[in-house]
Amino acid sequence: LAWDGHALIFENGKPYVLSMFTPALVVEIVNDLRLDTTTHLEDTIAHRAEIDKCGKAFFNKTYPKHDLSKFSDEEATAYQLNWFHNTSGDLWDYAIAHHYRENDHHVQHYADASGQLPNDLDTKVPHSTKCEIICDATACIKRRNPGKNIYQRLEIIRSSYADPNGMCSSWPKNFLADLIDICDKTLKKGSDAG
Repeated sequence: LAWDGHALIFENGKPYVLSMFTPALVVEIVNDLRLDTTTHLEDTIAHRAEIDKCGKAFFNKTYPKHDLSKFSDEEATAYQLNWFHNTSGDLWDYAIAHHYRENDHHVQHYADASGQLPNDLDTKVPHSTKCEIICDATACIKRRNPGKNIYQRLEIIRSSYADPNGMCSSWPKNFLADLIDICDKTLKKGSDAG
C-alpha cells in the first residue's frame, strides 16, 4: 500500500512502514489502515492480569494503571508489528520511547535526555513502583524466560537496559540491590507464613 509520501510494504510476509514524516504521523496513518492489533491487545490484557495476580500474592496490591499506554494509538500498532511481526524502526522507537515516558515502572522513565539514569535511582523510585517492577518481571518470566527465577529475571532485565537503542546505559547498583532486598523480604515472608 502506498500513499502520499508513506508506504506500508510487505516483504516476506513482514510489514514495514516507510515514511518521510514523523513517527507520530506514521502511527496515525497505520492506525487508519486498521491493522488488526487483537493479538497485542489480548497479550497485554493477559499480562496485566498476571501483574495483578502477582501483586495480590506478593504485596496485597493491584496495579490498575500498569501498561495502559499499550492500548494507545501511539503504541498499539507498533507493539503488534514489533512483537508479532518482528519489525522495528522509527515507529517502534517512537512507541517504546512513549511507553517509557508514560510508565514509571520502567527505569528509562527516570533517565535524562542523554539516556543516563540518576545515581540515586534507588531513592527516586517509590517503593510501590519497585514492587510493580518486581511483579512485571515475575509476569514476564512466564512469557519470555520460563524456568528462570525472579533473581535471574531481574539480572536479564538489568542487562537488557543497556539496550542497543541507547535508552539507558546501566542500572545504578543500589537500585538492583533494593529490588533484590524487596524480593528477599517478600519470599521470606511467604515462607514464614507457611
